[in-house]
Amino acid sequence: IARRDERGDEAAYLDLIINGELNYTLPNGRTTLFLTDLNTDKGLAAGVRQSLGDLGRISAAGTFETREVWQDPYLVGVARSRTDENSFGVSFGFEDILGTHFLFLSDIATVDVDEDRIGDRVKSLRRDGVRSSHGIGYAIGLDENQQLTPMVRYLRSDMEGDANSSDGYALTIGYEWGRGPWGIEASAGVGWTKYRKDHPVYHKERRATSFDASAIVAYEEPFGWSHVSLYGLAAYNLVNENIDFFDSSLWTFGLGLGYEF
Repeated sequence: IARRDERGDEAAYLDLIINGELNYTLPNGRTTLFLTDLNTDKGLAAGVRQSLGDLGRISAAGTFETREVWQDPYLVGVARSRTDENSFGVSFGFEDILGTHFLFLSDIATVDVDEDRIGDRVKSLRRDGVRSSHGIGYAIGLDENQQLTPMVRYLRSDMEGDANSSDGYALTIGYEWGRGPWGIEASAGVGWTKYRKDHPVYHKERRATSFDASAIVAYEEPFGWSHVSLYGLAAYNLVNENIDFFDSSLWTFGLGLGYEF
């Protein structure tokens, strides 16, 4: 269940999100095929993970995501209409690079808005384009049960409208702990984004700061059920901009069930 609050929307609202992941490991034990969500209500990634032995592990996937946006978010005094924003992309990951604890993640995706009325009306606000993210991190083993992974990422949006094009940076730290049937994965991060051209509606440079925090708790074989795992999820995202219209927050809570065949 997700609760969103967006200044550019009429009100806060609730979403019911169904997420999941399917993995199949080939008999060689080194290759895994996967189909997973993108932590959104309508997004999927399909790909492969491959162990390279002492050289590390790589993964590659194709991604698709669709979400509803306003045809023209800046209309006032009249009802606004929604349209679809579709995104197609690829992602790549390299962990334990050459036997070290470094990891590299990269993704790139095209963005297409079906009926971009604001982009037709104001060219610098066109929303079609390309988004990309590139990051490097390092896994620090605290002991046999705990690991910290700090990461820095560069985020880039090259939209047809210069006022929607941006450059940004994000710092995150991940934490993993496991002992017996229990496991925890948590992360926290902060990001900064600067847009390349003054916003034509608000007539000033747009800047954003974002904060993220999430935690997943897992418990294996509850009630003695073999091959079964239970999961609990809580996450929070806050975007604070110098133009209040773009401020938003998102709470997400969830429960999950896993089964290993």
